[in-house]
Amino acid sequence: MITASKVHAARRCGYAFRPDVPKTPRFPGAAARMGTLAHETLESLVRARVPSTDLAGAYLDHDRHAVQAYKWVHKYGLPTHVELGFLYNTETDTAALGPRRGEPGYDVTPEHCIRGTFDMVWDLEGTGTVIDYKTGKVKNAHVDQLKIQAVAASRIWGFKGVAIGFLFSRLTKVIEPKFEYMNEDDLDSEAGGLRKLLHVIPTAEPTQGDHCRWCDVTPGACPVWANGTEQQGEE
Repeated sequence: MITASKVHAARRCGYAFRPDVPKTPRFPGAAARMGTLAHETLESLVRARVPSTDLAGAYLDHDRHAVQAYKWVHKYGLPTHVELGFLYNTETDTAALGPRRGEPGYDVTPEHCIRGTFDMVWDLEGTGTVIDYKTGKVKNAHVDQLKIQAVAASRIWGFKGVAIGFLFSRLTKVIEPKFEYMNEDDLDSEAGGLRKLLHVIPTAEPTQGDHCRWCDVTPGACPVWANGTEQQGEE
């Protein structure tokens, strides 16, 4: 299964996403669990339309992250859509809303399709803005995730162009989005690239690199691993 957040990894090593290769998913670490809670808190704040002046006294880390993010979002302008799941079909170049991460059905993906979750989308009369919210390291955020979201958003809401960016929260501040604009040609080009990617996945060969340390392939099931342990990456 390929989700929007894993497109970057699939482009580096499609072998890990072959349906015939056994996987042993990793249990989410503390940072990932904190990020999930921060997303849930931010969604609650946005949906309740809570004024930023009422946000005080948050003590837990995920609350503090969400408060910082909400203050920026409230100033920027509240999104039209928040935390919506989508399914993008690379063969038909169409997308539809569906289960979001964590909901029943999200882990079941039809052939040639990519699932994902929109964190925040702004509908600006023919154009859109898509922001993905992060609590982790900047270097771990890949624009591939945003580009597939932009394609899906354009197919769902008919956007002719989409501005994309990451919003990073910290305990006392945010790192604001550095927006990239995708016009119709950019969106179509990305759609074509995604279609090609999913076509080669079933026969993809393993590619060794630093991404191996995060791979979900069962130890011993990958030719570039030695005796079930990670080899040194090329990069």
